[in-house]
Amino acid sequence: MVGQEREHILTQWCPMILEKLPQLSEKEQVHIISILQQNEGVKLKQVRWVFEQMQDPEQKEELLGWFAKFPDAVENLDLWLSLLEEREDLELLNRAIITVPIVNDSKLKECLLQIQKEFSSMTQYEVRIIKPFSRCEQEYHVYNNAHSKEKAIWYEEINPQVAGVPRPYLLQLSYFDMVNLHLEQTPPEHGIPIHPLIALAIRNQFHRLPSTAYDWNHVFSKLKNLSLELDRKTVCRWKDGTNTAYLIGPDEYPPAEPFYYCMGDWSIIGRMKQLKALSISRICVEDFSFLTQCTTLERLSLCNTNFSDCRLLLQLPKLKSVDLRWCRLEYTEVLESVSFSCRL
Repeated sequence: MVGQEREHILTQWCPMILEKLPQLSEKEQVHIISILQQNEGVKLKQVRWVFEQMQDPEQKEELLGWFAKFPDAVENLDLWLSLLEEREDLELLNRAIITVPIVNDSKLKECLLQIQKEFSSMTQYEVRIIKPFSRCEQEYHVYNNAHSKEKAIWYEEINPQVAGVPRPYLLQLSYFDMVNLHLEQTPPEHGIPIHPLIALAIRNQFHRLPSTAYDWNHVFSKLKNLSLELDRKTVCRWKDGTNTAYLIGPDEYPPAEPFYYCMGDWSIIGRMKQLKALSISRICVEDFSFLTQCTTLERLSLCNTNFSDCRLLLQLPKLKSVDLRWCRLEYTEVLESVSFSCRL
């Protein structure tokens, strides 16, 4: 009831508020816009002039955050695109990167890629040692946020929200685990990536991790069952607002070379030449192409993942059953004549 009354009051007074807005101080304008964005009847195009006339850098940065909450923010993407060209005021550029709407737009992706080319790719650890609190650190944050935003846009493409279907979780590691496991360092030449969740599954299954490259190879060559689940044994923190699961670090140290940990790379599954059963659940997988290498696979469950291309299943000659419930499927016609059973 309180929410309805608030909405009614906002709707009733919005015309007068908008009329008086030019007479207010910049700080008051930001406060008023933070309230107006809660009313569906007010559009960003009605108040974006405030930003264009504003002088106070701090107020402009705060205002961008409220602008991003308007329902027509995407329709005003040009405002953010122009700010992504900024190169002198790095605080404003950084704020523009953080607040720009996540949308599959070619110009936006080009801007983010250009920013990453121009700014430092130093790790946070290196920045803290070399030049803390300097422009170097600002450049790091610009680069890192541009990279994160580009990744968020890509994830939106491969893992879109589907009505009536639980959204698969994106996987992350804490900063400290990223440092300890050397995920921010350049991987070894001709290295073999291991996804940390796969390492966790192996540790939980065998109660320890392989200690040498020979041991890792032995485990991968003999493994017949692999279950990748999100539960108390693999997840230390859930961030439901962004549908992100933070994994428990599989170890305190990186694996023996040539192996190295890599988020987003699942290709090691394709090296498991005796794998007969694979289960992945509630997870956004960056690339399912590893499936084409799983020629011994008999049972496959991809329940509630972002798997979509059913044509990949035709390249699994020994497949007997597949679970594709709560998946956003494409090319389902190929399933009409397959010999394996499908649970949809």
